[in-house]
Amino acid sequence: MENKNLFNLDKNTLVSIVNDLNNGQSDKALIALEKLIDEFPDQALLFNLRGACFEAKNQYEQSIESFSKAVEIHPNYAEAFYNLGVVQKKAGKLDDAFYSYQKTIDIDSHHANAHNNLGSLLTQKGLASQSIKYFNKALSLNPKFAQAHNNLGLANVELNNFNESINSFLVAIECEPHYESPYINLGRVYRELNEIDNEVNCYKKFLKINPNAPKFLDNLGRIYRNIGENKLSIDCFESSLNSDPQSFSTYFELVMCPGYIVNKNQIAKLESFAENKDLNESDKINLNFALAKIYEKNEETDKLFSSLNLANSLNKKSLNYSIHDDEKKHNIVRDFYQETENSDKIETDKKLKLKKPIFIVGMPRSGSTLIEQILSSHKNIHGGGELQNLQKILNPLINNFLKDKQDFKRQDKSYYDLIRNQYLESINELDFKEEFFTDKYLLNFQYIGLILRALPESKIIHIKRDARAVCWSNYKRYFGHRIAFSNDLNDLVGFYKLYEEQMKFWHLNFPNQIYDLQYESMTKNQTIETKKLLNFCNLDWDENCLHFYKNNRSVRTASKDQVRKKMYSGSSEAWKKYESYLEPLISGLEGY
Repeated sequence: MENKNLFNLDKNTLVSIVNDLNNGQSDKALIALEKLIDEFPDQALLFNLRGACFEAKNQYEQSIESFSKAVEIHPNYAEAFYNLGVVQKKAGKLDDAFYSYQKTIDIDSHHANAHNNLGSLLTQKGLASQSIKYFNKALSLNPKFAQAHNNLGLANVELNNFNESINSFLVAIECEPHYESPYINLGRVYRELNEIDNEVNCYKKFLKINPNAPKFLDNLGRIYRNIGENKLSIDCFESSLNSDPQSFSTYFELVMCPGYIVNKNQIAKLESFAENKDLNESDKINLNFALAKIYEKNEETDKLFSSLNLANSLNKKSLNYSIHDDEKKHNIVRDFYQETENSDKIETDKKLKLKKPIFIVGMPRSGSTLIEQILSSHKNIHGGGELQNLQKILNPLINNFLKDKQDFKRQDKSYYDLIRNQYLESINELDFKEEFFTDKYLLNFQYIGLILRALPESKIIHIKRDARAVCWSNYKRYFGHRIAFSNDLNDLVGFYKLYEEQMKFWHLNFPNQIYDLQYESMTKNQTIETKKLLNFCNLDWDENCLHFYKNNRSVRTASKDQVRKKMYSGSSEAWKKYESYLEPLISGLEGY
């Protein structure tokens, strides 16, 4: 019956529907399809096309319903299963999408796109090691598949296999020179490896193809600002805005540039944009953080907090953050520490070059960038910056621990050997000559006990700063999705207390192994505190540490501009001028 219906379908009508769909006229295509479906209700092809129309209109539930009907009619319809998976992923139904892609492959094992998308899903779910085989299969079917090369690169980034990821991104670019993603991803890897010249050249290579690409101009602007080339940075952001005058993330970057003065006309323009109710949430967030920075400079306090409160509330909503998530995480880490044991002797892979880690931990905005700049000015210390390596190693281990604690403990594995060797292997990929290196991912304070078990030679430097100064500095800073607790004054109080509790736990378990450095003391007694710091790290004195502001390394944190200047004190008092606006913070932090 279905074959008869297929034969009776008017081919010209079908071609017209497909053309309308490809030309963006999905409503017109839908009208024609509904008529055909009334006449041929058992025709899977028609439901597949209807699913594509609803997908084009971003009506994912109707699209899923249509594709599901197509595979119900025709259970071996590989393309409909694949299309169903694509829309399920867009709708956030990752498990359903996984099933649909697997069904596609079961029906058609040569479906390269399904292998690629299945691998991408696994990477997204934190299972990058399992995704590799799917990307390799896709590439065996289509060696010029640029998207699969790019996704293979992303999986290797998650696994800290940076050299392999670079090769994949370069091949993706060779396959498809106009494809943006591998250039962006390649640049990020070079950034992780601190290969700034390579990152710059990567973006410039794409800008030769498309000189007005805003995303690449923005990335170049950020690099130049990170290395203190503020004039070049401003030029890049202004060029980006010429291409995309309503890029509010670029406005935000521009107003953050030292020396950039926003004139009255520009302020009026931004305020006019802020009144547009049709802006998406991301634009509203960037725009209001930009305005907040302008109002702070101009000492317009009411306007500052109006914009700042709105931007933070929108960002918190977008992140769906709850302080209970962080409370649960801290408890899980302590459980992992208490229920796992390391062997008497840590085994190190003999192939690894041994580098000595200095972990800088604490609350964000506690002055850690200054401390790292001081340390990295020493001739024998490489400044690693905010390395994500440890998180990528610990997260899957802790997740497996959570799934089945008893089974996890029964397995005959030395988890701390695993953490140690994977971490040091990832550090070796950074390829620096110094004996010591800093890892300044501040939230590693959560894992101090795990670090000291896996890497007992580590030095842990804990930066402390006035609690109100830290929390105010967090609240006024836009971290995007990286830090979720900073968007609400009460959340900041709650997280600060969690942080203090976690540090107390580690101090009790590792007495005399954690060096508490008071930021305010460093700003007032630079020479004395620097000598004490180097002594804790078992390092000889180096006069360069006093001239940290001459260090031209790239700095990517929010304090990138301050560390290019000589030491100054008093920044921890800045919150006091806003006391009346910060009452929940001040009262909540009483006693800290």
